[in-house]
Amino acid sequence: MKPDHCQALNSILHQSQTSLKKLVEKGNQLQRINQQLQSILSPELKGSCQVANLKEGCLIIAASNASALTYLRFSSTEILVKLHEQGLKFIQQIRCINSTPPAQYKQTQQRDKPSLSSHSANLIQTVANTIEDDGLKLALTKLAGLGNKKST
Repeated sequence: MKPDHCQALNSILHQSQTSLKKLVEKGNQLQRINQQLQSILSPELKGSCQVANLKEGCLIIAASNASALTYLRFSSTEILVKLHEQGLKFIQQIRCINSTPPAQYKQTQQRDKPSLSSHSANLIQTVANTIEDDGLKLALTKLAGLGNKKST
């Protein structure tokens, strides 16, 4: 038996046409569709895909990684046919999205800037001093300066 506060909430939701009621109904609908989707997905996709939304006949399915997303896109026509066979004919198309949350992205490691030894900087400066092209001479001099900054 449900606790009294749950029964009270259910009775409020069933008696009114509130936005909350519509939101709960939409959530329940998406949950039912997701259960049907999971029953027809291949083993490769079962743990990696779920229903994200349904809007104007377009079922949006989120994949948790790029390989699942690619496989899902490849299989979307077959999935749509199977959903129609299960009575979900109001779904007209499937859109696939990547749902990887930003926290799961690998953080880029800060790398040290490439270093230039004093010896290499001196060699580059020597070459720069022999070049007649002003643009190239300036670029090589700046490059040589990076090595000289490190040694000071």
